[in-house]
Amino acid sequence: METYGSIEEFAEQVKKALNHLHDYVRLQGCPLCSSFFPDPSLEGPGRAQRFRRLLMETIEELSPPNQVPINSKAWRSYHLLSSRYVEWREPQVVMQELGIGERQFYREQHKAVEALAQLLWEKYQWVEEYGTDEREAGSDEEAKPQTLRGEAERLASKPQRVELKEVVQGVLRVVRPLSRERGVGISHHLEEHLPAIYANRILVRQILIQALSRCITQPEVSGIRVGFMRSRRQIEVEVTVFTSQGTRQSTAQALSWDTAQQLVEMVGGEWRGVTVGQEQYRLRFTLPTSEPRMLLAIEDNPAAVKLLERYLIRQEYQVVGASNGEDALRLAQELEPDVITLDVMIPNQDGWEVLDKLKRDPDTKEIPVLICSVLDEEQVGFALGASAYLKKPFSQAQLLDVLSGLWGRGE
Repeated sequence: METYGSIEEFAEQVKKALNHLHDYVRLQGCPLCSSFFPDPSLEGPGRAQRFRRLLMETIEELSPPNQVPINSKAWRSYHLLSSRYVEWREPQVVMQELGIGERQFYREQHKAVEALAQLLWEKYQWVEEYGTDEREAGSDEEAKPQTLRGEAERLASKPQRVELKEVVQGVLRVVRPLSRERGVGISHHLEEHLPAIYANRILVRQILIQALSRCITQPEVSGIRVGFMRSRRQIEVEVTVFTSQGTRQSTAQALSWDTAQQLVEMVGGEWRGVTVGQEQYRLRFTLPTSEPRMLLAIEDNPAAVKLLERYLIRQEYQVVGASNGEDALRLAQELEPDVITLDVMIPNQDGWEVLDKLKRDPDTKEIPVLICSVLDEEQVGFALGASAYLKKPFSQAQLLDVLSGLWGRGE
């Protein structure tokens, strides 16, 4: 087992290991890998997998408590290590995220690596004296599902605004050498004016890479088309795989999508499954977007609309007002809002008439409607299809609680 004369020498090895964090072959060749896991039975990728997990878990230990200000030095060190090495982002991108120059970036990087090395040094002293931590016991096969879920859950807890075009271009760069090797053509289409995704960038990449690579490597696949379309607060992803007629059914059924489905659900998307057609099959799932929820307020009192705006200003809602039933029905069709608040006492058509028309129209019937009224007529509202009822006047906390309940029920 390698020995280290000083923590400075040890820190240099930590930095080298971080640079190979996503390359198991080179990672298993790092001296630190065998230093932490000297067991001779751990040959090949098994040792590298455990060492990688150790590095990532130790980086996570540097994550400050929630009460620490996000612009503090502690958060900066953690963010730098996570972005630069775990998510493998370019230094220039991390500099922009942190708002620092090149010289400061490398100073901060050096300090962050030193902090990580200090934690690892303490663990190394333990291994040197007592051997591998007993928590590492168990076969690699037993550890694999927990490792995948643990890493995915850690990343999923850090969603961010992700530009879809950038992600798609990067994913295609990864899978195109494989598609050329297999003679499988790949095309893609992004609908115009798509919003950004709100999810962890690394997990989104892994979802797309896994979906495409599994399809590419199946027998009798001649081509793949990937489409990205907007659907309210989600991006619909459709992967169409073209095969010969005789193999399409068996090919589609042979694939296991458990991991992809888990990752999609972890990032807040919805797994739609696989459908088989003539000489093709389709894989469909959704990804969440970062656009604010749209709330259509059907209210003839401008002050009431302003109150809703004030209540929701920090809650990622865009409030659009409609002062009468005719405008409300038109805007509901055009805008497809995520939720509608409806006052009963409005001119020309009252709220009951508007609610009845909304629920009869195929284009608007699925939009949840929250009645906000001075009248105490909950039973009438629910019978007509309202999703919730708030008696005026109501507080900000009451409004947020009701809205939260709507999304919790999957409305």
